[in-house]
Amino acid sequence: MGFIKWGSILTLFYFARGVSRNSFFFFFLMVNSCSLQLFRNRVARLWATSFQDDEQVFLVDLVKAVNDGLGNEALFGTAEATLLCQAMTEANEVMLSENIVYKI
Repeated sequence: MGFIKWGSILTLFYFARGVSRNSFFFFFLMVNSCSLQLFRNRVARLWATSFQDDEQVFLVDLVKAVNDGLGNEALFGTAEATLLCQAMTEANEVMLSENIVYKI
């Protein structure tokens, strides 16, 4: 897995070996910096409130809490949240490991 940043677009790419020995697949997910900022702010607020006594939270529970109160057009999916948590991990804001998000 790796990251590429083009302007305000953050791209996560997955590299996976295909069915035959010489075939490979790349999967790209893109999010913009506005989504990252919204997600980052909501996660920070959750660590200060709902998850203040927790050192870690399952990604699925974090996504549910982040999405609470957002309109349908702003909801985060699991794939996007994983990408955003990876970006936050790179920035030493949280640590994501095996679908668990750890407070840093």
